[in-house]
Amino acid sequence: RITGNNNIGTWLMASVGIATCMAVIGFSFIPPSSIPTGNLAVYEGLLIGGSLLFVLLPLIWLKWRSRKSHD
Repeated sequence: RITGNNNIGTWLMASVGIATCMAVIGFSFIPPSSIPTGNLAVYEGLLIGGSLLFVLLPLIWLKWRSRKSHD
């Protein structure tokens, strides 16, 4: 529980969390020097493709379950 009588603490913690997530996502597009990535476009394409895959899979699953429950 975040202390305080108003929502300032909640908004502050949520803002710090969102800012941290955005920074980590941004830093993930910088390839590490210890891993031979080869072409930068391939590396970034794999990151974007993987992100899209993990976002779309649950949405497709929900759509499939919703359609199956209506039948």
